[in-house]
Amino acid sequence: MVGDTIPHVLAAVFPSLRTSSFLSIFINRQVVIILCTALVSYPLSLYRDITKLAKASALALVSMVIIVFTVVSEGPHVPEEYRGTKVRLIPSGFGIFQAIGVISFGIPPATPYVKRKSTNRQRLYVIITHC
Repeated sequence: MVGDTIPHVLAAVFPSLRTSSFLSIFINRQVVIILCTALVSYPLSLYRDITKLAKASALALVSMVIIVFTVVSEGPHVPEEYRGTKVRLIPSGFGIFQAIGVISFGIPPATPYVKRKSTNRQRLYVIITHC
């Protein structure tokens, strides 16, 4: 998602990036993915205690609310030629019922193991390996 959105947003906000010889690397998909991984994802993964990620999670939640609010409020003002094709809200041909069946089949076998008293690491291992 990062590589597919950030370069286009940067190019739209700063049109001079396309013409600049050095700064045009910031609208390259691979460069943006490497930078976000090295500067955001990797440092966050170094925390040993997951509770230290609370601030990052709160920031992500606030950012998502802002993005959803912006899209909902500004979407109707976008000219018709810039809009994509219309998509039905209830996807019928995408195998949604098969996907729900697979998820429903995978989750119940893990629940007895999670309910036992065990450490968080054991619970995480059971959830990952059985789902």
